Amino acid sequence: MPSAAAAIPALAAVPDTAPRTPTRYGVNAPGLADVRRRLRTYGSVGIARTFYGGMLPSTWNKNMEGASPDRQTQVSFKTSPAALAAGHHDRALRSWMESIPSGWRVYLTFWHEPNDELRNGAFSGREYRRAWARLSKIRRSQVNLRRGVRLSLVPVFMSYLVGKKTGWSDG
Repeated sequence: MPSAAAAIPALAAVPDTAPRTPTRYGVNAPGLADVRRRLRTYGSVGIARTFYGGMLPSTWNKNMEGASPDRQTQVSFKTSPAALAAGHHDRALRSWMESIPSGWRVYLTFWHEPNDELRNGAFSGREYRRAWARLSKIRRSQVNLRRGVRLSLVPVFMSYLVGKKTGWSDG
């Protein structure tokens, strides 16, 4: 059975043209009240993460992803890779992307840390890549972002498993 790293080069093969910037530290806070509590505890963090256990809402939520104090946020969501790849969520994705307020820096992740689901057969590496390809196509060619919005698609893997045999197939 191929190692977990066998599927990653297909995603990593995209040329890295992103500018080098310092690591951004932040907090995972599920809403404005939680962001404020974290800021009181830790001081300025620069970026807040929002996680949706299902599909993104159809419009930007100022009390969730919009709660990040410095107009930059990391948003992740999970939905069926097959449904995403088949285009079932295209309208909601376009609507959400186009509703991001001007001047925001957004890092968007579909199904962060998919390693366990891949290993357990919840979906295949092929399905996962097809979902990412659909998301990328929507971002690149079907969305009119507001002025000053910077939206990056960012996969997130369990780094401690990269390069190790984890028992999932890329089939």
